[in-house]
Amino acid sequence: MGTRARLKSTFAALLLVAATAVVAIVPSTVAQAGCRGTRVQFTYTNAQNRVQAREDTRTGTSATCDGLSDNYGRLMDALDGDGKCANAVWRDPSQSLVGQDCSAGTWANYTSFDQQGNSSAGFALCLSWNCAEGPLFHSVWNF
Repeated sequence: MGTRARLKSTFAALLLVAATAVVAIVPSTVAQAGCRGTRVQFTYTNAQNRVQAREDTRTGTSATCDGLSDNYGRLMDALDGDGKCANAVWRDPSQSLVGQDCSAGTWANYTSFDQQGNSSAGFALCLSWNCAEGPLFHSVWNF
């Protein structure tokens, strides 16, 4: 094998290693939810690392991931006695409260609909109706 062929081979091997390294170190973002399917929860955890609120797809509902622009969810106020509620807030493109639960330990169903016809929206689980505590909005699509 000539010098030029060895150089090309070495260069190709280095590119492969570099490409693999880049793929390996790029973290996935928690803000990308896609269509989560069933039994995948969002949780809101306070500074003491206690879960205050939970959001989940509605039990027995497979229609949430069908691309028909309707989302069937449920909320739970998970911490009794804190005076807070679990709030589902939708951003599509305007922000609106689509569900609320203030009864600790029970699930409350909610339904939200796509406003732009693209089966895509922003979602946040908040402790206030307007998300004043500044949570992370998750991108949800294909619902």
